[in-house]
Amino acid sequence: MSFFWIIFVLVIPYAVALLGNFYSKVNPWLAIVDTLEKVLGVSFAGKLSYPKGLGHYPALLLYIIFIWLELFGALTPRGLSLCLVAYTVTNLCGAWLVGSRDWFRYCEFFGVMMHFFAFLAPLRRARNACFAKEAATAVGFSLSVFVIFMLSSTAFDGVHSTLPFAHLYWVWVLPLMSPLLEALGANTRGLATSLYYVWQWAMLLVMLVFYVLVYTAFIWMARFVARSQHPIQMLMNRFALSLIPVAFVYHVAHYFTLIFSQGAQLVRIVSDPFGWGWNLFGTANVDPAPLMLDTGIIWHLQVSFILIGHVLGVYWAHVDALAVFGTRKAALVSQLPMLFLMLFLTTFGLWILSLPIA
Repeated sequence: MSFFWIIFVLVIPYAVALLGNFYSKVNPWLAIVDTLEKVLGVSFAGKLSYPKGLGHYPALLLYIIFIWLELFGALTPRGLSLCLVAYTVTNLCGAWLVGSRDWFRYCEFFGVMMHFFAFLAPLRRARNACFAKEAATAVGFSLSVFVIFMLSSTAFDGVHSTLPFAHLYWVWVLPLMSPLLEALGANTRGLATSLYYVWQWAMLLVMLVFYVLVYTAFIWMARFVARSQHPIQMLMNRFALSLIPVAFVYHVAHYFTLIFSQGAQLVRIVSDPFGWGWNLFGTANVDPAPLMLDTGIIWHLQVSFILIGHVLGVYWAHVDALAVFGTRKAALVSQLPMLFLMLFLTTFGLWILSLPIA
């Protein structure tokens, strides 16, 4: 559990953002496919051509399922193991059906997410050329939606356990449904509690739709004020890449404390990873105290991460605007709506961090 949630889900993405996409070389599911090809001679060339219209939607769907499991699945070690086995089978079947190249480019969502985070790596050169190529080869609207979900899912994780979110249901929505609940059965409170979980699941998707609509509106305004003739879908795909640093810092701000509070347990677990009484490295009996940061330090670090990410997003959007719109005047005018978008996201992100927990 600690290795998956701390190392695989947190540390590796942060390392990819710092060092580049080394994950593409160590992707465990791609390694299984390569091994089956070399050892057993199984062909993963693909039985069908990948439908280009699907774009990154399969990865988005798997990403949504993963976030749902993370937030609401209450996974035990056995449950997580079964989910990973199911995900492995899904990857093997998908790679066999449409070919490993297209499957791991469009559908394996960890790989897609790492690919986007790698754009942040300071050592990565020719960022503008890479971004232009990514936007030019993107298929449909799926790239934008995937990047936006990276942002909206983290924001939802921050807001769904807060007092205003709980009040929205229990104080505002539930009274409107009370007459219907009373007509359906006597256990009104139990039914209302069950519906609260459904409400939270629905809000995960509503948050995505909300972010997509906000982003679409600001891109339309940028296109309008710049008097551009570029298709709005192309502009949305292109400028969605400038949201990657924003999505990344949201992720870091919300989860980085887990590395300090839970990561210390890896010193003990690494010697006995399966709980079988091993002591491979002599650390099985070590019980390191978790490193707990002062809440003031955490708050200022969170604010700093979010501000740095948004400043970087504004800069990248401006650089891309110069490439897309051609003239400095058109690029500058187009960036006024994008600047307000970043201000909105900054304010919303800081507001979420300030909310009391329910």
